[in-house]
Amino acid sequence: MRIVIVSFVAALLAIAARPAAADVFNQRNHLVGLRATLMGGAYTAIADDISAAYYNPAGLAQIKGLAFSLSVTGYSYQRFRMTEYYDFSGPGSTFNVDMNRFNPIPTTFGVNYSIFRGRWVIALGVFQLDNVRFAALNAYSANISGVSANETRKINLDLSTFLIGFSTGVKATSWLYLGFSVFYQLYQGVSDTRSVADTNVGVNGSVEAENEVFAGGMVFVVGLKAKLWRDLWLGLAYSSQTLPLHGKNKWAWNVQLSTDPAMSDRGQNSTALRLPHRITLGVAWARAGAFTLSADLIAYLPLDYAAPNSIYAPSDATYRYRERFHVDASLGAQIDLSERWVLHLGFYTNTSGATDQDATLRIHLFGGTIGAGFGKQGQRLHFGLNLSGGRAGRQSVGDSTPVSWRRFSVQVLFGGTTTLLQ
Repeated sequence: MRIVIVSFVAALLAIAARPAAADVFNQRNHLVGLRATLMGGAYTAIADDISAAYYNPAGLAQIKGLAFSLSVTGYSYQRFRMTEYYDFSGPGSTFNVDMNRFNPIPTTFGVNYSIFRGRWVIALGVFQLDNVRFAALNAYSANISGVSANETRKINLDLSTFLIGFSTGVKATSWLYLGFSVFYQLYQGVSDTRSVADTNVGVNGSVEAENEVFAGGMVFVVGLKAKLWRDLWLGLAYSSQTLPLHGKNKWAWNVQLSTDPAMSDRGQNSTALRLPHRITLGVAWARAGAFTLSADLIAYLPLDYAAPNSIYAPSDATYRYRERFHVDASLGAQIDLSERWVLHLGFYTNTSGATDQDATLRIHLFGGTIGAGFGKQGQRLHFGLNLSGGRAGRQSVGDSTPVSWRRFSVQVLFGGTTTLLQ
């Protein structure tokens, strides 16, 4: 009976740090820039504003004069829901970890300039790819063979990624454009999880895990954009895997059961957080003054590198981050309602790259966008909504506790582009 009780408490505490990895494998299909986001990210063959620096830098060559762009993304509401399924010798128990965040303050922005009207354009850009912030406090109760247990779990999570860099686009011929971007990738992450469990028979325990990560690297993007026939455009872009430059991970963890000696460790490691190689093929039918239809197919190559005591596995000094090959797709449309008003629609996937090693974190997301633009080409204000979500059934690794996920977010979008000189 003592073994059952101790196992019961240990199981409650075993995955206290799991929510820290909730967003790691699902931030590959990044949506940046207002018009691009409102078209579901299907922008590789369109790419005719400053967000081309990220999607396809060849499109920068179509920007005229000196332009200033500002994009603001307010994460109005995000929710992660993790359900843990326990099945001991008695009836099974289910616990839900709810992480919610309402944040009306803008958290994603870009400030960009492009100059040199004509066959050559250069640009400077700042893009925030993601921003995940949560603070959650959850309490649970369970019973097994007359033994009751109570657990309190506290989670604080703050993750963000920026791309900052230089881009250029060249008009090679009347129908072919080429481009190149070089970005400094900055990643900042803080994770703090604490879980305390106690029983009515005096067995109790606690788990604490903390990580603070600051890492940087270089990302290169090359692209081409070609007019194939009349209003039919082709876009092709390649983004390199992050080349690590520096990175530090301060970590600490402590596990305490009242029946056993405490286990703890802390330290600092060199670390990296890498984006994978990304290959994107896009096509678009763009009829000026009428409509634009676009589609992108995005392939991500595998990742495999050492990540000891990482923010998603703080107590594992041998952990390797692994991400499988996977594919995303985006569809977008722009309908010109009048000389000044346009309607935007989009749909996109955000599939998980988690391998079987991290199967408990796997969830595939789907999103849709709707919005409008007001003004004329080069001086247009955009606004709209981006909704995404998904759910995953019970998943486990080996004999670990089965887990399921639900995720949902509503994003408010606002911003525009102003051409100062032509």
